[in-house]
Amino acid sequence: MQKQQVQAYLTLFKIVATASLVVALYYTVPHAKQFESLSSDDVEDLLYQRIDDLNYAVTSDARLARITVAAVGDSIALSAVDRQRLLEHERFFYDSWEVAWSYHDLNVLGLDSWDKWNSWFVEEAKHRPEMGWRENRQHFSGDFASHVEGSLPQTTDAAAGGR
Repeated sequence: MQKQQVQAYLTLFKIVATASLVVALYYTVPHAKQFESLSSDDVEDLLYQRIDDLNYAVTSDARLARITVAAVGDSIALSAVDRQRLLEHERFFYDSWEVAWSYHDLNVLGLDSWDKWNSWFVEEAKHRPEMGWRENRQHFSGDFASHVEGSLPQTTDAAAGGR
């Protein structure tokens, strides 16, 4: 009797698993087709929007602007709240760079566009607080992190996981 019950549960499990797969595919396939139709221009529009969002955050929030400017030298002591605020802002910057890197890696963002965006991100990162990368690095893939670290000048705290 117990063996029949186990068989019934296994059959039920197979039915539920198959149904789950069908539902997942139903929702995934349209998104995959949408991804395939992305163009280099679409990615650039996305990147411009993200950069606008970053700039707006600083220009519309005087406190974030002060924190960002003061933190560039890494010589200030920030409250826990201000530190988190700055780190989230910096993570959004590096996340935007990773978006460009990923779409280039997938051959969606063309080489000319990638070169321009990557150069811009490198130059911009040189003027950002070092702690922004150092303390957010763990949020990014190893390949992208290697790209960032290979693109930026090394600092005295490079051995400690910084730039």
